[in-house]
Amino acid sequence: MKSKKQQQLEKFALVGQLTGNIAHELRNPLSVIQITLENMKMAYGVDDVKQQQFDRIERSINRILDQVGEILDFVRESPIVFEETKFSKVLFESLDSIKIPDNIKLVLPKNDVDMHCDLRQFAIVLNNLILNGIQAISGKGLIVIDVNENNDEIIVEIEDSGKGIPKKDLHHIFNPLFTTKKQGTGLGLVHVKSIVQAHGGTIFVTSRPTIFRITLPKN
Repeated sequence: MKSKKQQQLEKFALVGQLTGNIAHELRNPLSVIQITLENMKMAYGVDDVKQQQFDRIERSINRILDQVGEILDFVRESPIVFEETKFSKVLFESLDSIKIPDNIKLVLPKNDVDMHCDLRQFAIVLNNLILNGIQAISGKGLIVIDVNENNDEIIVEIEDSGKGIPKKDLHHIFNPLFTTKKQGTGLGLVHVKSIVQAHGGTIFVTSRPTIFRITLPKN
C-alpha cells in the first residue's frame, strides 16, 4: 500500500505533467493571435487609438507567453550540458527574446568573462531576472548588469531601480508558487535557483535597491 507521501508525490507529478501539456497547447493559439494582429494592422492601418488597443493586446499576449514559458521551463527536466562560452554570448542569447521598454535603460557589462555553463539554461536565468527588473520598474528606470571574477568564482549581478522587494518577502521569493506579482506564477525564480544550483552556484537577493547576486564556480 502506498504511503501518503508517495501518493502526494504521484499527484504532484501528474499535476505537473497536465500543467505542462496545457501550457504547451496554449502556445499555438497565441501564435495565431499574434499573426492575426499583425495582419489586422496591415489591412486596416493604425492610428493613435488603434495603436493603443493593439499595444494592450500585445502586452496581454506577452504576459501569457511569459507565464507559459515559466511553467514549461519549470516542468521540463533538462540535464545540464556544460560548454565553454563567454558571458556576453549568454547575455545576447537572453536579450534576444526580451523587448526592453523605451522608459528603461539597460546598462551592460563593460568587461567579459569566460564561462563553463549550459548556455541555453543560463540564458533562462538572465532572462527571468531581467524581466523581473522590467516588471518592477514603473516610469523611467535603470537595469544594470555586471559580471566580475576572482580566482575561484564568477560573480553576476543584476540590479534594478524598481520599488524594491518588501523585507518580509525577501526570504520567500525563491519558494514555489510564492509571487508578489498580480499575474505571476511563482515558478520563475524557483527555476532560476534550481539552474544556478545545478551549476554548483548560489543566488542571493538584497533590496533596496534590488540586486540579484549569482556566484558560480569557475570549474
